[in-house]
Amino acid sequence: MLILLNQTERLTGNKGKRDHKHRYLGDEGIFYQFLDAHQLLKDFWMEVDKILDSLGLKQDK
Repeated sequence: MLILLNQTERLTGNKGKRDHKHRYLGDEGIFYQFLDAHQLLKDFWMEVDKILDSLGLKQDK
């Protein structure tokens, strides 16, 4: 039998917790497919840009 642990389990030992992201305070989280740190940061800043844009606060790069 082969058991594959998700990245959260592998890195922290917290079994049963899945890789996820929170969209707002109090959000229980939604699934997030963790690939690597580079992609995580890229996805994070993309979400920050979306929020800033929706608030009319996005700055030109």
